[in-house]
Amino acid sequence: YSGMETGVISIRRLRLRHRLQQGDRAAKRLAFFLEDPGRLLGTTLVGTNLCIVIASVVSARLSTYLIGPGGQVLSGLLVSVCLLVFGEYVPKAWFRAFPYYRSARFAEALYYSWVVFSPVGAAVTWIAGLFVKEHESGQRDLCSLANRDELKILTVEAEQNGVLTAEERAMIHQTVELADKTAGDIQKPLSQAVVVESGCSIDAFVDVARSNSFSRYPVRQPGTPEFAGIVDLFDVLTRNSTGSGTITPFIRPAVMIPHDVPAEDVMPRLRIARQSMGLVADEKGEVTGLVTTSDILNQIVV
Repeated sequence: YSGMETGVISIRRLRLRHRLQQGDRAAKRLAFFLEDPGRLLGTTLVGTNLCIVIASVVSARLSTYLIGPGGQVLSGLLVSVCLLVFGEYVPKAWFRAFPYYRSARFAEALYYSWVVFSPVGAAVTWIAGLFVKEHESGQRDLCSLANRDELKILTVEAEQNGVLTAEERAMIHQTVELADKTAGDIQKPLSQAVVVESGCSIDAFVDVARSNSFSRYPVRQPGTPEFAGIVDLFDVLTRNSTGSGTITPFIRPAVMIPHDVPAEDVMPRLRIARQSMGLVADEKGEVTGLVTTSDILNQIVV
């Protein structure tokens, strides 16, 4: 039971899902326990303790019969060592080596054990629930993290088998890791950005663009930390042939992105607004930097 507990918990969910799609009966049994960990823990807990009690009682009576009253002490020591080595360590290590294939062999036995032990297991799980409250959002985060780690492991195996190149594997890993970053993590700080003022003349703006080789620039209100929006060099050049005036008529509203927004959500926001640049703001609403679609892609492409 201890080995099955370790084996079932160690099963990779992607592999189990694949076996379920193939109609594997053992996979259905294992999924039954993983859908509700209380079933697994209750069954293995009752089964393990039942085996310990049986082994202890049989060993004590046998040692007393063979050795006498003093045999109970020796029996206790021998049972403790045997249970620790052959009842805990060895089974856990054996199941952990190939969790799905070895757990699948005993899936039916585990299921019928649950049928027999379910009244006691349900009572144990209910009592434990009085002391330990499950945090649903925390469980979802943990499952999400586990799935990402499984995906990383699978891509490493795919690279070792020649299915993926090292570059493809690295791109997948960095895409997965993007979920752990926020807009504030990938932004270009305002101190490193080229900012123009809303009253800037078109000639001066073109000179700035020529010096920095960017096509889009954040526009700040003169003398204030407030931003008016974003100006696109191509808008200015295609809609103004004289080169006179200021950039004010060409300023577009900026997409404001809170600094704690997940980095993977930045691209959809920019796409909806049909912009390739957004301004990142802190909790006070003050602009701290900017983020572009290129910044997001640079987090993925190696």
